[in-house]
Amino acid sequence: MNLEKKSLVFLFSVSSSLLFANNVPYVVNGEVNEIRQITAFRSVDGYNTIVDENQDYKNKDRHLDGVTLKGSVDGDQVFWIDAPRKVYTKALHHVFTAKPGETLSPVFNYSGAWMNGYVYIDANQNGKFDTGQEQNGDIVVYSNVEGVNSEGVKLNNQNVLNPPSFTLPSDMKPGCYRMRYKVDWSYLNPAGRPEDGNGILKNGGAICDVLLNVHGDVCQVAASGANGKILQYDGTELNGLQTSFGKPLKIKAVANEGYVLDGVRVRHGYNLSGDSLVNGNPQYFDVEIPAYLFENGVYSLPANLIDGDIRIEGLFVADGAGSDEKEDYVLNFEKDALHTNADRILSSLTCQATMGGKTQINLGDDLKTVYGDLLNKEVGVVAGDAVRTSLKFNGKGLHYYLYVDYNQDGHFKPTLTANGLPTLSGELVSYTYYNGLNSLGEKVADPASVSMEALPSFKVPELLPNGNYRARLKVDYDNIDPAGQMGDGNDNSIVKNGGYVVDFLLNVHGKNHNLEIISTNGSINGPQNTGLPMTVTPFKSLSVVPTAVASDYTAENMVIKHGHRLDGPQFVHGNRQWSEYAVPAVAYSLPKDSVNGDVQIAVHFEPGENATYKLVFADEFNGENGIQPDSAAWIRSPRRKSTWNRWLSDSKEVVYLRDGNLVTRAIPNPDQENDPVPMITGGIQSQNKFGFTYGKLECRAKANSWVGTFPAIWLMPEDQSAGWPSCGEIDIFECIDNEQTSYHTVHSHWTYDLNHKNDPKSGHTASVDLTRYHTYGLEWDAKTLRWFVDGKLVGSYAKSTNSEALRQGQWPFDKNFYIILNQSVGNGSWAKNPDLNHTYEFLVDWVRVYQKDGMNNSDGVVGLENVRVEDALNIEVVDRGVELRADYPTMVQIYDMQGRCLYRQQVEGVVKVDLSTGIYLVNGKKILVR
Repeated sequence: MNLEKKSLVFLFSVSSSLLFANNVPYVVNGEVNEIRQITAFRSVDGYNTIVDENQDYKNKDRHLDGVTLKGSVDGDQVFWIDAPRKVYTKALHHVFTAKPGETLSPVFNYSGAWMNGYVYIDANQNGKFDTGQEQNGDIVVYSNVEGVNSEGVKLNNQNVLNPPSFTLPSDMKPGCYRMRYKVDWSYLNPAGRPEDGNGILKNGGAICDVLLNVHGDVCQVAASGANGKILQYDGTELNGLQTSFGKPLKIKAVANEGYVLDGVRVRHGYNLSGDSLVNGNPQYFDVEIPAYLFENGVYSLPANLIDGDIRIEGLFVADGAGSDEKEDYVLNFEKDALHTNADRILSSLTCQATMGGKTQINLGDDLKTVYGDLLNKEVGVVAGDAVRTSLKFNGKGLHYYLYVDYNQDGHFKPTLTANGLPTLSGELVSYTYYNGLNSLGEKVADPASVSMEALPSFKVPELLPNGNYRARLKVDYDNIDPAGQMGDGNDNSIVKNGGYVVDFLLNVHGKNHNLEIISTNGSINGPQNTGLPMTVTPFKSLSVVPTAVASDYTAENMVIKHGHRLDGPQFVHGNRQWSEYAVPAVAYSLPKDSVNGDVQIAVHFEPGENATYKLVFADEFNGENGIQPDSAAWIRSPRRKSTWNRWLSDSKEVVYLRDGNLVTRAIPNPDQENDPVPMITGGIQSQNKFGFTYGKLECRAKANSWVGTFPAIWLMPEDQSAGWPSCGEIDIFECIDNEQTSYHTVHSHWTYDLNHKNDPKSGHTASVDLTRYHTYGLEWDAKTLRWFVDGKLVGSYAKSTNSEALRQGQWPFDKNFYIILNQSVGNGSWAKNPDLNHTYEFLVDWVRVYQKDGMNNSDGVVGLENVRVEDALNIEVVDRGVELRADYPTMVQIYDMQGRCLYRQQVEGVVKVDLSTGIYLVNGKKILVR
């Protein structure tokens, strides 16, 4: 919406454009209009609503799932509302960002229909959404009031939820503003429509308040610190720096002699020297970054902290005696020392985390020794969690201490402040008693005769990376040494006193983790022929079904790897980061303990002795992030005049590899001055690189479900001299808009021009969850086309036996076709018009083509079409590797048994590939390198 074209743009900034509900005028393009009174407004003070934060939905079929803000500068931003959802959501922890002068499009992610959307911003920060005539109004856009939207457009259909775009005033002051999204029916009052027959509660409406960070291009940085300095990464002065908004900032800590870094305190936002709350709206946030997150004194402040002005305070403490222990996690007693005090028995410990949930570790009668090695047990927490640890200990007179090795150096650092509080980098995180205090700094009477049940809660650092950290619970007497109290004159040693030291793992995980599927000659799907998600929820079981490309391919095992840092060492100072095991390659449900972080599942199917289908073409898209697809296999799809190709571009922004996927995109055009189209889209095709007649194609992919989306996996003939549609087209997969449906179709003169779409049926659909990856397949022979989704047959198209139908082009599918993979957007004819501010992405994990003997492909053309049947490649195991011999260009792929692609090259002649000892798959053949 352009300020020069519309006078009713941003109601709190253009006073001549005020809109009210009581027969007051508003101005659009110089014309005076009027909205009839629909109901009298009641007085609204502050950010009032007619419901509180505990109000449940009365209409269970309607609810607000989230809100989106699309920006011409800051892009798409989404806030999803966690269940259980309420009518009013106060989410001031979530911050949208925008620049003055930026065009913004609000979107309501709402389940329901026949409702309208309203957006408000408290622009003058006076603590309320103004609506009175004597004040500037704070409603910025709305989709409907009595048949008119905020642009003054009269609506033929009032069933409109998402309002028009609006533009922030170019002179708007940087800061954090309250922003309200309201789902209601034909009602401007921000508090919500009262129960007058169409009330917000009866209709299933909703209100969601978030913050809007209105920012500039740069952020001012201030730095301070006693006994040391905080500098830029290169050692230059940091104080007074101007740094780019939303970009990471690398800092360096330099301590004075005799001091060490304990961490830094970062305040970020606005009004840094004033009150953090303005009318209840946070203006800045404080975060502490412990020293153990610095590497050699250097740390990169994440981009989300560079969101306004920044003040960094270095926290340096006196350099105490560092640990000179060479052994990891030492003990002051023999590890196998027996526990001999029957009056003091530790039988269980329980950790209750606010987000990570409850974990109980039972020791029962199993712990016969003073030291308990329970490193096979994990307590799940999320960074930022508050954790309360309770014990079942039947003795009295001892104290409890909890340590976490946050820097994973093999030692616990029990450093405390003068007030008895754990220091920022201290690894004694909680204790019940030491020198008369507990870990909260509270005075505590020596509980020599009192039974204690729990330790004070502690907070897991918010920026702590995911991983498994050694935790130690110690039951001891007035002593913070993590190794346990040694004997003294009174022999208060931990052994004599009946104390314990128990080590377990603190599993710091996210709310969701990556799921990686690795396969050859098949895929891994969900149960009942469904797809698999991109991420998994920790400690929630996951069911998978390995599925071979054909029945004569088999796999002995499926390998499951789970945990953290899967590409790193399995153990860090004896602390297990990930585990791996194999199960038979059949349907399997991963237990919840196997979903304790990232999950990688690998299966490798091998052709049987009489296998008919053989791999002739494959691209796993496993190159480095950001590179272009293999030019030996693909070209960029050129721009033409059809819907799918009208905005195609050669830009690297719309086609590239990322995280083992081909990414094709449709994005807002960043250079409309030189390329006057609103969006640019990406696609690749194997034209003149690889084509084939008959065979089986499988492709694992994930689409972006959004209005206007139009991605596809499809085939076009190398010979198109007959023109379209007579030349033929085979659509293996398409989807449109936010439908959860896949389309599988053929086009020809017979189906399109002569409209014989049901003779035989030329199009099929399947219900799919497009938030997940699916395996789309096509089997094609001289008589039939068959489509598959996740291994299930969803439709077929047969060659006619009627010679007249064949003469009229019923089967133009007896020639070479090439592959096209692309992300396009609709034009309103089938897929709807695109959301011009949205970024659409179509992810392709891999594509593979198999053929039987006698089937044709584009022989002699340089590229992956020269991947031949197995006897085209001779593999010989040699010292420390394999020797590959190919008489003509042959694509070779080598995988290890963890599913990692170690080699992918076109080979001609003799090539030596160095490999360490182990088992590998070379073009599907298992070989052993000794």
